[in-house]
Amino acid sequence: MKKYYVVILLNSSLLFAQIEEPDPFEFFPSSVGNYWEYDSDSPELNDTIKKDSIGQDGSIYLWYSQPERYYGADFRIDTIGNVFRRPQFSPSLEYKLSADSGVSWMVVDYSESGGGNRIEAFVDDTFKSTIFGDTTEFKRIYYYELYDGDTTITESSIHFLTRLIAKGFGLVWFYRDADDWPTELQGCIINGKKYGTLVSVEGKEEQTFNYSLSQNYPNPFNPSTTIKFTVANVGTSRDLSLRVYDILGREIQTLLNKPLQPGTHEVEFDGSNLTSGVYFYVLETAGKRLTKKMLLVK
Repeated sequence: MKKYYVVILLNSSLLFAQIEEPDPFEFFPSSVGNYWEYDSDSPELNDTIKKDSIGQDGSIYLWYSQPERYYGADFRIDTIGNVFRRPQFSPSLEYKLSADSGVSWMVVDYSESGGGNRIEAFVDDTFKSTIFGDTTEFKRIYYYELYDGDTTITESSIHFLTRLIAKGFGLVWFYRDADDWPTELQGCIINGKKYGTLVSVEGKEEQTFNYSLSQNYPNPFNPSTTIKFTVANVGTSRDLSLRVYDILGREIQTLLNKPLQPGTHEVEFDGSNLTSGVYFYVLETAGKRLTKKMLLVK
């Protein structure tokens, strides 16, 4: 009887560890209204997510400008955390969000034959540090140009770019070898919360539309989970909808569709009648929305 009890405790510990495992998608915050300001003297470096959509394969498409650049979305994030730039034009695999220290991958191959000039990325280090007063996890990624048919990074590869991404913030620092000085994140608005110093923020406060959406808990879940979101104290009630979609972008359930007063609200989602897999929950108002991913494991 004692041995059986010990096994139960061990399995519970393993399940708890799985639930608490960091979400790699947090290294690339993807909610509409998120804003990053890198240099007040170079506004072209600043980014705002203007809209998003979910593809049939569950990928999230993000647009940073309107009208659109590159005849399509600026980024695509697939269901395993691969981030592609210009996915509908000449896609390059900019990030593998789940990659640990020592992992490398091909960003883009410029030759038609599959060999020759290419860009390769390499995660040099993962570590914890502080940004805007918050302690979080960082990944330092090196980017190399490869020549003469090389398919791996060698001594002859040319390092040309370094990026630092942080959990909960995204790209916080980068340096191109041709630049005189690295570029650092000065401030941002992530899921409605402001960090750092924002100088060129004209109108960006409105873009956050005074709402924030938290990660569901527990996640992964079986069969139910709690979704929490906050409506800022804007003085009036607002029409809100909270809906759940499957990986093909089909609506599964409307959890909420009514005006709400300012404050923090919680809604329970029951997946008893669903199969295991990835699902998305979307908080929407006035044509703007926040999207997060959750995992049902039975």
